[in-house]
Amino acid sequence: MHRLSRMLGARMSGGWPGWLAFFAVFAVSVAGVASGPVFVEAVGDAIVVDTVVTQPPVARTFVESFDADFREASAAVSDSLGDIAGLAAGPVTYAIGANRTSASNGDQTTASQVRLVYHQGGLDQLRPTATSREAGVWIGQRLAADLGVGVEDRFLITDPQWILDVPIAGVYADLDPFALGAFWERLPVEVRPRVDLLFRRVEPELVFVDEETFFLLVGGLTEDEARESSISLGVDDFPPLNGRAWGQATAVGGTTGAELLETGAALSDLQAAFVDPTQPLGELMRGAGLPRVRIDSDLFDVTEDVDNAKAQIRPSIGSVQLTIGLLGLFVIGLGAWFVARRRRTEIRMWTIEGTPPWRLGLQAALAAVPAALLGAAAGTVMAPVLVRALGPSPTLHPEALSSPLIIGVTVIGLVVAGLVTTLLSARILDIERRAAVPRWVWDIAIYAVAATLLAQLTIGNPVDPATGEVDVAAVFFPVVGITALVVLGLRVVSMAAVRWRTAGGCLPTPAFLAWRRIAAALSGHLGIVTPIAVAIGTAVLASSLATSLSASLDAKSLVQVGSDVAVPFARTAVTVDLPEGYSLVRTGTATSQGREPVMLLVIDPDTYGAAVPWDPAFGADLAEVLELLSDADGDRIPTVVAGPSNDRLPSSGSRRTQDMTLAYEVVGEIEAIPLMASRRTTLVMRRDTVIAWTEANPDVSGWAELQLEAGDDAVEPEDLFRALQAWLVSTDTPTGVADFLAGIRQPADLIETRSGTLANAAFSAPRWAFDYLRLLALVSIPLAIIVFAFAVVEDRRRMAVAHALMRRMGVGSRSSSAAIGIEVTALVAVAAVLGMIAAAVLSLLVIGQFDPLPRLLPGLRTVIPGSAFAVAGLIGLLGAGLVWWAAHRSAARADVAEVLRVG
Repeated sequence: MHRLSRMLGARMSGGWPGWLAFFAVFAVSVAGVASGPVFVEAVGDAIVVDTVVTQPPVARTFVESFDADFREASAAVSDSLGDIAGLAAGPVTYAIGANRTSASNGDQTTASQVRLVYHQGGLDQLRPTATSREAGVWIGQRLAADLGVGVEDRFLITDPQWILDVPIAGVYADLDPFALGAFWERLPVEVRPRVDLLFRRVEPELVFVDEETFFLLVGGLTEDEARESSISLGVDDFPPLNGRAWGQATAVGGTTGAELLETGAALSDLQAAFVDPTQPLGELMRGAGLPRVRIDSDLFDVTEDVDNAKAQIRPSIGSVQLTIGLLGLFVIGLGAWFVARRRRTEIRMWTIEGTPPWRLGLQAALAAVPAALLGAAAGTVMAPVLVRALGPSPTLHPEALSSPLIIGVTVIGLVVAGLVTTLLSARILDIERRAAVPRWVWDIAIYAVAATLLAQLTIGNPVDPATGEVDVAAVFFPVVGITALVVLGLRVVSMAAVRWRTAGGCLPTPAFLAWRRIAAALSGHLGIVTPIAVAIGTAVLASSLATSLSASLDAKSLVQVGSDVAVPFARTAVTVDLPEGYSLVRTGTATSQGREPVMLLVIDPDTYGAAVPWDPAFGADLAEVLELLSDADGDRIPTVVAGPSNDRLPSSGSRRTQDMTLAYEVVGEIEAIPLMASRRTTLVMRRDTVIAWTEANPDVSGWAELQLEAGDDAVEPEDLFRALQAWLVSTDTPTGVADFLAGIRQPADLIETRSGTLANAAFSAPRWAFDYLRLLALVSIPLAIIVFAFAVVEDRRRMAVAHALMRRMGVGSRSSSAAIGIEVTALVAVAAVLGMIAAAVLSLLVIGQFDPLPRLLPGLRTVIPGSAFAVAGLIGLLGAGLVWWAAHRSAARADVAEVLRVG
């Protein structure tokens, strides 16, 4: 054991407790600093993995002529896409036709656009309603009905540049634009059928053919191929036509961001090869009349998003890394100071014998090398695990670990340990020498730095609203601010502790002894209490910042989107039977002559509560808001005002929309409501009270005008809101909402989701930065326990003497242990209370300044998680108690006579 102790440098590091403390501080410091690059990669991974890749890679091009050269180039495009790792060649699609291409039976021409399409495997997926054994094209039921044609009839596909006279081989059931299915979703967007809401029709109408028929119709067969073709359409010569071609790949594979980004990079390289005439692919494309082959993929946008997010979050991560690194170096230096003080007798002897201080410092640094190397190795292993616990992605990225960063932290830590030992050795002979700088100077310096950071946070922007970048001051402030308040509190407590020593005479022996030792510790050994108080306070403040920001961003995203899912409808009277969890909300602008326009928001009280996850940050309970809005007296519409206070908005008055005038009376105020515009005063009303008031006041409200317009028809209440924007809001999943929209024949391409908003860089960058700030909470408490361990290493001799004196005074072992237990509990309790009070004070003072999106309501509110208090106090108590118990046990085993002899 002694040989192992010498090998690992434990004897020069204050024994095994000191060696383990050095090992732990290097492990924690390296893990905290090295986790930065890993966290940045995890951010990129989260963006890529969370992004729904709705568009598989597609190579698209304009085709000058569908000739033999094109077919060779098309095969090369498909093969090139399939050669990329994680992809395989998908269906190809060819189409001719443009916006002015239509169909005609000779007498009438359809209004809808028409496309002649070959989609690989498409004919097998159609649902035929009528078929023929003759060669020809397949048309939909709707187009066949419009033209009055059927199988084996002929019709014309007309374009200003050409006309095709084609026979009909079959009629298929029309594709549903709202539910195409997995296969037809692979149709390129340009030829995919869609609903034209203005003209209430579906276009383009798709005319499908097989590959051979397509090439025959567009003049893409050579004379020999046409002669040998089994198809006879009754026309001998088809002119060469141009069009569009799409070569697809399978959906993007890969489970990690790195794999998907690698696929994106390969696609980008392939895109460059397609357009570079000096490369074989580019030469082939140009020779085939395809000079502009363009690859489209969601991955290109994702790659840009990843780069932007990394650029935004990297400075914030760097600030946290710097803070953790400085904390680690401080603890290493403090540990070296404690160890040197414990070995001051040996150092004094060596100095007298002529050993220079720098050599003692070098010996201390070399002795710490084994602990540093093993700690750095452990920290390297811990870094990805920390990121997995705190980061946005569960995927580990050990490849992102920076060797220079790890080596740098380790080497600088050893230099600090040696330098501190050198400086203390140079002063240790002069035992009467006072500190070079008085204690009060250090106190004032800490207060000044904390005040400067506080002023910077108050005056400036801790979080840049444009980029989401967290200022360096915002990262340093939790540590420095907590330290300043804790030191101030301990100074007050220590002055009072001097008088406490004479109290407690009536207490039982263990409690009296503990009381005396606590008073002594608070008045003379602040190094024992301060690190625990600072660590617990820093942990709680960092957790409060992260929790407050997360809660605020959740509320802001709800205001911006309107619910978990929201879809805008056309500005028409909307009447829909809604299932549970769905509601319609109307928004618009309400004006008044000579006054600033405000936003009008009308909600349905019967469905709103189940369709919107109300947040307490909005300023009131939803039930209270609905109750206030229902309190109508008939003269005016009860209204709740949301948004910034507007002194120019009268408490009662009238506002006009396009179709109605509403007399309102303000009955309450809230800070925000979902779907309100950014920082804009919003009038919130209930749908039923608006309808009741307008019917009761037809001449004022505009109801009478609606009755005149309707004539003999009844006026529907929904007609009142036809000029307002209708929003479908729901707590259902996006897939569920899309299915509901398909059922009511509404497009689903305008769906907005709360999760998608939160994934936006404006929301996600500050959230991730503050998630990483939680690392301060995880790191600070272990570092405090390490400092406590170093303090115990230095204080072990005093503890042994105190234990021996208690035994000589007749105090039993049990009473002595009880005294130590009470002392530990009380000291940690004092430290925990001071740290928590400091964290609570700073939370209330500064958290409001950290709002990353100040223009979007509601504002950032302080949320102090009770779990942070409990966990911080528990870990601090258990860790410090364990270290103190081990030291006490070591002192109790010492020989009493020998301890008293040595002193």
